[in-house]
Amino acid sequence: MLDLLCYLGSIILDILEFFFQRKKRKRRKYEEKHGLPKKKMTSPKERLLIILGISVLVFLILIPITKGVFNNHNRNTVDKIGRIKVLLEREKEFLGDYPVELKQIIRGNPINSDLTEDSWGNEFKYQFNDKEKSYLLVSSGKDGKFDTEDDIK
Repeated sequence: MLDLLCYLGSIILDILEFFFQRKKRKRRKYEEKHGLPKKKMTSPKERLLIILGISVLVFLILIPITKGVFNNHNRNTVDKIGRIKVLLEREKEFLGDYPVELKQIIRGNPINSDLTEDSWGNEFKYQFNDKEKSYLLVSSGKDGKFDTEDDIK
C-alpha cells in the first residue's frame, strides 16, 4: 500500500513539474521579449523540500517543548510537597504541633483540596512522629509504590 502511495505521489510530482517547466518557459520568453529581469520561480520539488525542511524544524523544536509540558509530574509533585511543608509549618506555628493526618491541612479550602495527592493521583505518605515532633512526607512517584528509587521526598 505504501509503495502504491509513493508511486502515485511520484507521478503527481512529475505532472506538476511538467506544467511548471511549461509555465517557466513561457515566463522566460515573456521576460526576454519585454526586457524584464528573470523572476525567481520555485519548482514543485523545491517547494516540497522547503515544506519538509520547515516541518522537520518545527518537529525538532516542538519535541523538547512538549516533553517538558507533558512530562512534568516530578516538578509538580516537588512543588506540591513544598506547599504542603509550608502549610505544615503554619499548623505547627499556630496550633503548636503538626497535624496527625495530612488531610487536616486542607481545612475546607477548595484551593488545597488536591494537596494530599501527587501528580500521578497517589496519596502522599504522611507520618507524624509525636515523640520527635517531626513528620515524614513522601510521594510514591510514578510507579505508585513506596520505598522504591522513584519516591520523592
